[in-house]
Amino acid sequence: MAPSIDPQQFRDVLGHYPTGVSVITALSAAGEPMAMVVGTFTSVSLDPPLVAFLPNRTSTSFARLKDASRFAVNILAHDQEELVRRLARSDPRKMDDENWRLSPAGNPVLDGVVAVIECDLSSVAEAGDHYIVIGAVTDLYTERPTVPLLFFRGGYGEFAPKSFVVTEGRGMSGAVTQAQVLRSPVEQAAGELGGELTLFGRVAGDSVALATAAAPGGSQITPLGTRYPIAPPIGAQYVAWADAREQDSWIDKAIGATRDEIASYRRHLEDARRWGWSVNVAPDDAAHWPAVFPEVDGSDDAVKGRHAMVTRRMAESTRGREIDSLLDDAQYQVIGFVAPIFLAEGTAPELMVRLLLYPSVRMSKDEILRKGALLKNFAVSAAEQLRDSLATASAR
Repeated sequence: MAPSIDPQQFRDVLGHYPTGVSVITALSAAGEPMAMVVGTFTSVSLDPPLVAFLPNRTSTSFARLKDASRFAVNILAHDQEELVRRLARSDPRKMDDENWRLSPAGNPVLDGVVAVIECDLSSVAEAGDHYIVIGAVTDLYTERPTVPLLFFRGGYGEFAPKSFVVTEGRGMSGAVTQAQVLRSPVEQAAGELGGELTLFGRVAGDSVALATAAAPGGSQITPLGTRYPIAPPIGAQYVAWADAREQDSWIDKAIGATRDEIASYRRHLEDARRWGWSVNVAPDDAAHWPAVFPEVDGSDDAVKGRHAMVTRRMAESTRGREIDSLLDDAQYQVIGFVAPIFLAEGTAPELMVRLLLYPSVRMSKDEILRKGALLKNFAVSAAEQLRDSLATASAR
């Protein structure tokens, strides 16, 4: 009998292995271009030359592609992240607005890719919740010899991250200026709300810690510069008020998510819009979680390890727990709260504030509603202070 493996642990552990990003393209029987994004492309054999990719069995894109007799693997370049977001949609017409040409073999080849591997479809085998698709290579060539696009722990880039700290030169200056305005209010509110209060800003596709403070006697968990990739289930506060296309792009980053998980992400966005804040509650099966996160010795590896644990707990606790689903007579293990900071009416927020409770706290529904309302009030006040500061600066 196969051992029982926790699905989230499976994703977390394998998420430490970076993958390339490719787009499989083909023509339908009617001559229409088809495409699907994959992070599972791999070489299989040199003699004969074989490659493979592993689509999810529920993939609607592969449902259209699987009847093609041949396909091309387009290896994406480091500067094609936006192309990934567009092509990750399930829209059958998603190639209409893209630039591509037809290869001599009859496969669509996207502009600007690093390399192309053209294949005849050799076989399709079921493997758990995925297929293994084997392609017999008929031609391959380099289009643009540049750094490829990588996917690592929910984020895209041409990088191999060595820490959780964003390097300089990635649009930090404006966000840091905003953080300076709110540094004192963040420190004061941390004492009033209890726990660690952190101001985050959207910088180069990441959610970056700009200012953080802990309540007196509390522990500070989040180093300045800490970044989270804005990918489900993290970052809903940034996209809940964005247009439908950006919301779909955010959800499409949940590679391998089930239909139930995708539905949960959409409910989470609706919940955030309705209440103006969200709560992170430990799932019902989290009895094995420690009451507190481990103390660390201050070494870089130890700090990163503890922060990775915090990240996982925050991510797990956003699934399947909407505020409206809280019961009046129940107690919940609350890890934290998040709320958006709106600088302009009618636009999606570029800032948010998170209250991290350390250790986690058992709360009733009423207590959760009161604490969430207090954090939302802080977010509204912070927005007013930032708008006043910006108005003063522009008048000078």
